[in-house]
Amino acid sequence: MAEVVRSSESWARSLPSENVQALAQELGDTCMDIPQMYIRPELDVGVKAICDDDDDDDDKGGSDDKVPIIDMNRLLDPNFSLEESAKLHSACMNWGFFQVVNHGVCDEVIEKIKVDLEEFFKLPLKEKEVFAPLPGGLQGYGHKLVLNEEKLEWQDMMFLITQPPHSRNFTFWPTSPPTFRSTLDKYSTELKSVSRCLFDAIAKNLGLNPEVLCGIFKDHQSMRMNYYPPCPKANQVLGINPHTDAGGLTFLPPVKDVQGLQIKRIGKWLPVEPI
Repeated sequence: MAEVVRSSESWARSLPSENVQALAQELGDTCMDIPQMYIRPELDVGVKAICDDDDDDDDKGGSDDKVPIIDMNRLLDPNFSLEESAKLHSACMNWGFFQVVNHGVCDEVIEKIKVDLEEFFKLPLKEKEVFAPLPGGLQGYGHKLVLNEEKLEWQDMMFLITQPPHSRNFTFWPTSPPTFRSTLDKYSTELKSVSRCLFDAIAKNLGLNPEVLCGIFKDHQSMRMNYYPPCPKANQVLGINPHTDAGGLTFLPPVKDVQGLQIKRIGKWLPVEPI
């Protein structure tokens, strides 16, 4: 996940706690119970019950449960830009979410960042802990605790500030696999181009100078990379808490056909089927 943000680490703080990947491996070999700090009794209602909530939202557009799709080729094509811009405006106004196709980010870059991340998370714990956050900080490999949350997420994560380049703190950028840093740099740069294009279109839809939104966010970008270890009682934990992102624009790439993302719209949780 990559976010365009206004500040660096003010929205969360790190929390020293047991590594979830190591905990999952330990639980897999024993009959130990999952620590209570991860257990969520409210999950007993079941995912199906949440997704099948049939609130009468037809008058608000709730009858259409498909997340809007924005084609960036059409958005940039003078012959189709007005129509596609209108779709984008509707998606922003009525959803707050949309899927982007033909975004221009090279498939090889996307696949390479996934491979390098997978390799990093496979490393022995001692090698990954070299990149642990400083006390009170957030950048690096570890956990975070959003203020006022009582339960921990069933995941390990890497959080880095990626843009602008002079804001990068390479103390926390992994050196293994050897291509990690260069791959992340390429991926971050590609996402910067996509975000600028979308911000330009959103600003125009609002009747603003295209530089207004870019001026607000000043190319600040952070990246959160999550690893969700297998859980022996997966129906009792959440990989990531329900939340509203702190940034202005968030990109979420699909991974290996794994479906778990849900969005909340008009009081109703909807599963996202990635394209």
